[in-house]
Amino acid sequence: MSIVDTFMPIIVDALSQEQLERLLKLLFQKHLGPLLQGFDEAERARLLNELLPTIAREFPLHRIDFTQFFSTETE
Repeated sequence: MSIVDTFMPIIVDALSQEQLERLLKLLFQKHLGPLLQGFDEAERARLLNELLPTIAREFPLHRIDFTQFFSTETE
């Protein structure tokens, strides 16, 4: 059993929903770059392709405005 499998249930049980939200934001906003260090573009794309089904299952993607992230501004 990995360290994540061992400690994640303990962390989830110990934190409030607000604390869990802050933890997720911190992991993605501050630590995602360092976690992906050493992955080239192809490896990052492969990883994201593997993660997208889980993300799609766990998040209400139909309620997300993707246009705000992928601007099509022209000059």
